[in-house]
Amino acid sequence: MNGYGISNYDTKSKGWDWSDLLVEPYIDDFNLPVLSQNGERPIFYDGFHQTDVIRIKALNRLDYLLNKSQPFFLAITPFTPHVGFQQDKPSHRPIPQQRHLELFPNAKAPRTPNFNPSDDYQVNAGGWVKDLIAMNESAINFADFVFRSRAQALAGVDEIIEDVIAKLEAKGALNNTYVIYTSDNGYHLGQHRMPAGKSLFYNEDTNIPFVVRGPGVPANVTSNIPGLHLDLAPTFLDIAGVAESDWPVFFDGRSLLDQWHNPTSSEIRGAEAGQGNSKESINIEYWGRAGIEAPSAGALGSPFLNTTYKTIRLLGEDQGWVYTVWCSGEKELYDTAADPYELTNLLAGADSATHTQLTNRLNALLMVTKSCEQNVCRDPWSLLNNNNGTALASLTQALDSAHDAYFASFERVQFDTCLQVQSVANEGPYFPALEDAQAGGLGRAYRDPTDVIPAAGGVRTISTPNYYGTAEQRNATLADINAVSRVLTDAELAAR
Repeated sequence: MNGYGISNYDTKSKGWDWSDLLVEPYIDDFNLPVLSQNGERPIFYDGFHQTDVIRIKALNRLDYLLNKSQPFFLAITPFTPHVGFQQDKPSHRPIPQQRHLELFPNAKAPRTPNFNPSDDYQVNAGGWVKDLIAMNESAINFADFVFRSRAQALAGVDEIIEDVIAKLEAKGALNNTYVIYTSDNGYHLGQHRMPAGKSLFYNEDTNIPFVVRGPGVPANVTSNIPGLHLDLAPTFLDIAGVAESDWPVFFDGRSLLDQWHNPTSSEIRGAEAGQGNSKESINIEYWGRAGIEAPSAGALGSPFLNTTYKTIRLLGEDQGWVYTVWCSGEKELYDTAADPYELTNLLAGADSATHTQLTNRLNALLMVTKSCEQNVCRDPWSLLNNNNGTALASLTQALDSAHDAYFASFERVQFDTCLQVQSVANEGPYFPALEDAQAGGLGRAYRDPTDVIPAAGGVRTISTPNYYGTAEQRNATLADINAVSRVLTDAELAAR
């Protein structure tokens, strides 16, 4: 929970009947696990690795829930493999459990075609990416080090999964439980010359793990139909049997349950067959500072300021496109069917005019998705109807030359200037037009400004040079971690 720490731990999370949360400023020190249960005084579990504490607590809670007769939702959210910052060990990597520190000794970041690309490709990128210098041996070694560390750290997550599945099976609940495995973002490790990081629109950052098992979900099937995190809440309500008419009106997502049950169905995709409710587009946006998560980040130009962009990603059955508009006015276009590693910017140089028909469509779709809320976000093509009342349903349909003049008439996605926050005034025009300059559109009627994060971090007063998570602790119990636990002192809580 970003912004949740020793200064505001007693603010209980709304909507949850039980929580046990990591608190800042200790959240990224894996060998100093400090958590607050239900907003109570934070507890330090001395001598244990954070991932083990989360696993033990999650299994205990799962056991409690499985002994009840009611359905339940349980979110298990380990911090790893996020970058860690153990005091006196600023390694810019996750710190694995001690028992996993020697795993995968020869693992290296995958040498994909976009790993540390040549100037011929890099110079045609946009924003701050084009200015990244080629990675030297030190930067490449760092990317390999982080890749290996992340794999080691994820071994602890594998143990959580193993134990959760085993407990569900032992209790006879496995076949009646949906298990969803995902991540909050992707990660760069050498791609596009970025030793480590996550703030770009390229595939490595935005195509995240998303694995599901449960009732009616076929095994060993991969779906090419996009799904987003904003679709999870509607999906959970669908599973719970809540009528769609009773869902919160501010949802921009849709239920993925039918997609999970029919992951390859053309009816679920819909758009390719002209059935409406397009499932082929993903909107990606970024504001704020962007950096490179590496010790040499400053030498590489980090942190970067002109980082804001808007992107539309199309994932059709037979074609795929990524179109980006940077706050600087630079644009990028990639044909991901022919160029899956997103190296050749088709809008660089003299050839850009040959793609005008396509970019006019993508600009219009991006205009809708960056302006949308609620049902328009679920079905952005519904607003693009060539002024004749017949909505289009896919890019394939929109590319008919009969629509050339219609799409050429759209204003262009643009920014007045490069800001570090979302600003309505800075990001016009909008389609559809915002109902009210102060509150209408973009979901603003249901949310507070998002550019303010509470100063909850505080100052670390506890430290350790040790690595925990021994082989013996793999089988530790709740009683074991409670035996070494203590509440934070008044002095430790006052260090704000």
